[in-house]
Amino acid sequence: MCWSDVRNGGAPCAGDPSNWAGAGGTSFAAPIVAGIQALVNQNAGGAQGNPNYVYYRLAAGGASVFHSVARGDIAVNCGGTQNCFGATTSNGGFGRRGSVEDGVLSLSSTSYDPAFGATTNWNFATGIGSIDAYSLVTNWTSGQ
Repeated sequence: MCWSDVRNGGAPCAGDPSNWAGAGGTSFAAPIVAGIQALVNQNAGGAQGNPNYVYYRLAAGGASVFHSVARGDIAVNCGGTQNCFGATTSNGGFGRRGSVEDGVLSLSSTSYDPAFGATTNWNFATGIGSIDAYSLVTNWTSGQ
């Protein structure tokens, strides 16, 4: 992300974006999607109801509204014995607060097999992909 308001702690949005700050998750994405949907509503002349039906029709219809995110995963820190590779506990085992070393979410408890990897098209990590806001607004009626 790039936050260019230098008066409030931001920095100029210059250079390679891979050097910019990163953030994510539902709390980050939900207000962005709500803002984009507000643009759709404004362009369409009123509230559009539950947009999910149109999103999936547009994604399936070939319009370049959603871009696949094909690399990465959502393997997060975990602790426990199921689907958590590398987690260790001491002082009585899982469930007690002792010395805990987090592992990483994995499809296996005995080897690292990243869970929920990003792939082309729909996947657990990125859903139907990233939104092209302009394309969503201008193609909205073709998905209804």
